[in-house]
Amino acid sequence: MKKFAALFLAITLIVGCFAGCGGNAGTNPAGTGDGTQSGDAPSKTLSVALSENLTTLDPHDANNAPSYQPRNMCFDSLVESDHEGNYTPCLAETWEYSDDGTEVTFYLRKGVKWHDATDFTSADVVCTFQRLIDDPNLNVASIYWPQLKGVEAIDDYTVKIILTEPYAPIMNSLSVTAIIQAASWKAEGVEAFNKQQFVGTGPWVFDEWVDGQYVHFTKNNDYWGDFDSYYDDVYLRIVLEPSTAIAGHMNGDVQAYVASSGIASDDLQLYNGSDDKIEMVKINTGTVQYFGLQCGEDSIFSDKNARLAFTYAIDRQSIADYIFGGEASVPDSFAVESVIGYTKDTVHYDYDPEKAKEYLAKTNYNGEKIVLTSNTGTKKSKETLLAVAEMLGEAGFNIGVDVVESAALNDMRATGNYDVFLIATMQENGEPYKYFNMRVLNDAHHSDFADEELNEWIRQSNSEMDADARRKLLEKCVVRWSEDLVHVPLVRLASTYAIDYGVKGIELYQDGLFNFKYVTHE
Repeated sequence: MKKFAALFLAITLIVGCFAGCGGNAGTNPAGTGDGTQSGDAPSKTLSVALSENLTTLDPHDANNAPSYQPRNMCFDSLVESDHEGNYTPCLAETWEYSDDGTEVTFYLRKGVKWHDATDFTSADVVCTFQRLIDDPNLNVASIYWPQLKGVEAIDDYTVKIILTEPYAPIMNSLSVTAIIQAASWKAEGVEAFNKQQFVGTGPWVFDEWVDGQYVHFTKNNDYWGDFDSYYDDVYLRIVLEPSTAIAGHMNGDVQAYVASSGIASDDLQLYNGSDDKIEMVKINTGTVQYFGLQCGEDSIFSDKNARLAFTYAIDRQSIADYIFGGEASVPDSFAVESVIGYTKDTVHYDYDPEKAKEYLAKTNYNGEKIVLTSNTGTKKSKETLLAVAEMLGEAGFNIGVDVVESAALNDMRATGNYDVFLIATMQENGEPYKYFNMRVLNDAHHSDFADEELNEWIRQSNSEMDADARRKLLEKCVVRWSEDLVHVPLVRLASTYAIDYGVKGIELYQDGLFNFKYVTHE
């Protein structure tokens, strides 16, 4: 243990020498530098620092937490989720299922206006779901709606969604599906998002996204709901360097720092002396960092012995203790106890470097270089990869390390052009449907691995409407996936965020996501 403590200290010093600023905290355009206007009233402009850039403005193709924010703030869905498994009406007031569960009829809310003051009707819902049918490669379509068959308007405020089979997690899927405006889509198509000219029905109106710098929203003064924010403007500022974000928060340029996966434990000391102004909010999340292995025919990891060697070579507890400062624990699966399908029967892999060497010796590995890749938005990515590279090197692997921008890693995973990647995953509402369908059944990361029996269990779980039966199916899936070792769980994160006292409505969920839709000041 002392050896690894010294190793991690050295890594921290090395990383500190070449870590640079990845953005700036910006300024508070309506404030005085401390979040207030002249006088005692807080500024009507809120600035929040994020640790990761957006990848798209398309609400149906977003794939990281920052990119979900325009969807959350500018658009509404038919139902809303509290991320604890409960759903409430939004654009749909009520709904009912057909006897066979393949049709769902929604009765829509009247009096809702788009940001251009036109009426929301069933035509907009039809447009939304028809887009998902027409383009099944969209993120929302491929992950959440493979059973979507059709959509039809009964009248201006009644619409029916038609499925190929009963669909167990439909409420979760509805809650992440932004309803887009039919008129805008027909006039511009996807260019409405590319040209930043889209409209929504939500409490915030989109103004602009300056790539790598900020996203700006203004208040929708005619929002149909009963929410009326104190703020007139919200800026989400992209600040890749934690010390820069914290400095900006301490001097009042931003009023909250919401880093993806939380603020690193060794950066929290930078907030010393701010107790009277800033609240540190700690959440024990279901966010799990994991390694994804390329298992294609030409990859060493097509051999399970190599996957076992990789897994046994990593001292995950030391990483949790030393790199994450105890703000993490060691999981045996992506499915923690809050996730449907959680079970204690998953396979546990202890740190055993000798066993790792034995398994590696059973492969045809000849010392080819294997690159561990992560992105700048993954918490402690540099330190973790350097530490793991050292451990794998001791087991006999030849390891390189690369940390890239989020968009670059997304491209690598979309094409399978990687050896090993490190990212985080979280299960919205404790629902593993997205993970199993996108990352396992559909192999969105192009790992080139398939377990056909597991895939069939996943398909069955998608349409099993009995909750107990579905849970048992998912438990089988979780156990089998822990045996396959295509994804190797590393650590489960506890996340800390920093928010000024008085700022309310920043939702920080246990599934690791966040939402600024109802942000205000008290």
